[in-house]
Amino acid sequence: MLLEGQQAAFAAEQGIGPVQAVDKLAASAWRRGKLVFEDRPLGEVVAELNRYHRGLLLVGDSALAERRVSGVFATGQPLAVLAALESALHIRSTRLGDYLILLHR
Repeated sequence: MLLEGQQAAFAAEQGIGPVQAVDKLAASAWRRGKLVFEDRPLGEVVAELNRYHRGLLLVGDSALAERRVSGVFATGQPLAVLAALESALHIRSTRLGDYLILLHR
């Protein structure tokens, strides 16, 4: 049972994860066209961006996927978010058009 301000994640392999507190404004920011990340792994940020991008965004290696990201980004501009991440994290991307983009060092 979850109460207001709580969340739990589900994965087929692990089942239901632990109950955690959630910032309601950050969690519902997508309704206002924003994505809010606070100290989240780049891999999770890219997975969320994939929901708003018509193509596929990938992270080149697991160490890079663990880099921490904080910020507020517009859902309607995933490629602009990607450019901001590249600049802030000093990483690069290899692109096959705007549809397949690989982030790497």
